[in-house]
Amino acid sequence: MPLGLFHVLPLIANRPPRMPIASATHVTDVERRLRECLFNGVECRAKRRASRKIVVLVKKGVDMLNGGGIILPCFAVSTQHGKENSSIMSDKLWWQQPLTILAHCYEINQAVPHGRAAIERLVRWKLSLGFNAEHLFLNYTMLQGTGGDDAKAYLFKNDYGYQEDWLAEYLPIANKHGLRVIVYFNCHWFKLDTLPADYYTVDATGTPKVIYGDGGEVCARGPFRNWSEKMGKALGRYPIAGVFLDGPMKDTCWCPTCRAEFQTRFGSPMPDNLAKLAPDSRPALEDFLVAAPLGYLEAFARGLRKHNPMAILFCNGGSARQMRDSLPWTQMVGEEGGFIGYAPLSGEFPFNAGRAAKELECRARGRGRIVYCDCGFKKYDYHAHPKGEIARMYSGTIANGANVWFLPWRSALKSPGLQLARTFNRLICTHADSLANGESLAEAAILHSPLNVELAGAVQAASGDDVHKREALARRLVAPRHGPEFNGIYAALTRSGYSFDTVEEDMLLAGELPGRIKLLILPAVGAIGDPVAEYLRRFVARGGRLLATFDSGLFDEHGDRRANYALADVFGADLAGEMQGPSDLDYLAITGKTPLATGLSQALLPCPEHWWLVKAAPSAKCPVHYHEKMPRRYAALPPVSANPAVVIHKFGKGLSMFIPSSVGDLSLKFRFPDIRLLLKNAACLLAPPPVTVVGGDEFVETTLRCGANGAVVAHLINWASGERPASRAIPLGPLGVNIRLPAGFVKPRVARLAMAKREVRVTVKGRIASFVLPRLDEYEMAILQ
Repeated sequence: MPLGLFHVLPLIANRPPRMPIASATHVTDVERRLRECLFNGVECRAKRRASRKIVVLVKKGVDMLNGGGIILPCFAVSTQHGKENSSIMSDKLWWQQPLTILAHCYEINQAVPHGRAAIERLVRWKLSLGFNAEHLFLNYTMLQGTGGDDAKAYLFKNDYGYQEDWLAEYLPIANKHGLRVIVYFNCHWFKLDTLPADYYTVDATGTPKVIYGDGGEVCARGPFRNWSEKMGKALGRYPIAGVFLDGPMKDTCWCPTCRAEFQTRFGSPMPDNLAKLAPDSRPALEDFLVAAPLGYLEAFARGLRKHNPMAILFCNGGSARQMRDSLPWTQMVGEEGGFIGYAPLSGEFPFNAGRAAKELECRARGRGRIVYCDCGFKKYDYHAHPKGEIARMYSGTIANGANVWFLPWRSALKSPGLQLARTFNRLICTHADSLANGESLAEAAILHSPLNVELAGAVQAASGDDVHKREALARRLVAPRHGPEFNGIYAALTRSGYSFDTVEEDMLLAGELPGRIKLLILPAVGAIGDPVAEYLRRFVARGGRLLATFDSGLFDEHGDRRANYALADVFGADLAGEMQGPSDLDYLAITGKTPLATGLSQALLPCPEHWWLVKAAPSAKCPVHYHEKMPRRYAALPPVSANPAVVIHKFGKGLSMFIPSSVGDLSLKFRFPDIRLLLKNAACLLAPPPVTVVGGDEFVETTLRCGANGAVVAHLINWASGERPASRAIPLGPLGVNIRLPAGFVKPRVARLAMAKREVRVTVKGRIASFVLPRLDEYEMAILQ
């Protein structure tokens, strides 16, 4: 038996297990992550007894669940040479392996099949589409009559009411064929006459909140929570793989339970408008709001795992805080990155699936990630997307290390898009060893800031579906630009083939930024608390690179204006005046020889809508300046001003570039090729990318990851197409692909092209592996091993 193998751990009764550890590099990491693995209240420590052996000592909390220990999935940890050596072991870690998950609504009017032969046919049909897991729907009343579930029409035994115990008939056959059954359990939308009135979310007047046109949203804090815990207990009596919770909702509610809880926490009655609370109450209000879904998850997990301790649990979306703090009870996190078409696609951000997968990776803390993808336009659910759009959902998801959940309609199975989905499912299963437990090899990361989203007074929504929106607080920033600036820089770098991750503030403060990250990008991160600012200062001083735009660091964590940028010494720039703009006539000028101008068509560039006046330090370089303001259209071009538009400054061992304008927002709105190139050049100057593609122009997205099997995997996504919705990608090629290999990686001789099912020869010079990709259709995965 391998050394470092963890076995049976006794766990505290009625508390769900945290996510098992995947791997750790040092003993201190093992100790921290073991504590995440155990129940709250269980203390453990890890000691090194040999260079390759870890012994876990459980000090307390040995209460047994129902008189017996819970067997956690086994995992291996090797500390030899300080390197990570995680292995996918045993079937009990199945949720850490690549999943292709069939959605719960593959046919709305499905007749529940009875008899072994009928169920066999249904299971084989699901497997034939390439799915290895499913969300099984067990209450079809949600889609009948008025909206929402009938709480007594389930297809499994429970104490509240059910039609029949069909789950007991279905499970043995699905399990026999290896189709993992994750029960879909709706916990947010019920018919208004099916549950007691105090189960529902209500507004300040006591009126129930209606969602999806009819049917009520239930409150995750009230008596519905206890009801759900018993339903979880009922489901746990079946040998299911787990439960997916559709919800619980983090929403403002004025039901009796929420009012009482607010009174207890704040010492005053709950106001009718939470936006009127004092700004210093914001952290306490966030605690209050997120406590509802977190308490619900804990209660449901307690019920589910009373009889099925190995059942996994996860839910749909949630805020960054909710995803982070749900670690004790969930094994996966998910987001609706592939729910598109609530409005015309011509105006939607095109990279939703990839963005969701990147954000999930930084919130998951080692858990599995799922991007929920729907084959249909959300405004017209029963009309399937064309091949190009479905390809981008799948490729954006797997290229960024997440699992695909896909909803296909039977009526559209012969369409090109759904046929391609089947191809992707098979590709994922065929190359599971190269996709499982992978890690990004990007050396740059964009900071996504939930704090700035909230201070901007933005209504948060994972998608265009209004049920996921919540009441916004009052705006606290002068000109909040973080959202569009993030999207603009994200799009510019993605279209330029520049690989990057996303990170959030809590990752920085927890010391979880991967050591491979050389460049941090702050897209109009206006509000930065002192601890984050100090972290960034140390990051640059030690040799890191920083690219910041617009008002980054001009406000504190409460949204209050500072006298100067929190990172003025790092930027090499001080605030010299108020925000300028709006502008739609003005210009920037490249004023010196600089790598920022590489590939630009001209030295005169459009000026962003808003910018701040800054004064550069004598030690800084300013290769780009603003022209003086245009007096009107059809006027002579004014001279170049003394106001810098780009400030480059050495700080300690590192380097900073500050662009005090909304340049990302400009790129997002106007798609100027020169502004995209300016942003690409800025990133490349600070941190050269690990992958470059010759011949792809602005159409090839790249990501580079390593698999648990040691493979280096390059994902290439083709964005060349006509207007959205994209019927297909326009083939590109031949393309020259250059990959910077990790240190110590054995020189590969060939690259396996997963989609094309062929190999191409690789030449290696130093650490750069090069090969020619003959043709890129929608997507390709090149495996070097």
